[in-house]
Amino acid sequence: GLDEQPLDALGNVRNEYDGYRIQVTVSYAGTALGLSDNQFAKEIRLTVTPPGQEPLLFSVYRGNF
Repeated sequence: GLDEQPLDALGNVRNEYDGYRIQVTVSYAGTALGLSDNQFAKEIRLTVTPPGQEPLLFSVYRGNF
């Protein structure tokens, strides 16, 4: 997965996001959704940790068709 400080579209560190942390993981999740094959779907998890605060978790599922 990805675990780094947020960057802009050009790959530059943005000072206004100093202290933030971004983590992205992707994993198979078909069976968690009731599908017959675990590889039929993926879960994409994004965790944003603001400085001095609890992490915020965002999750989305995508089908593999």
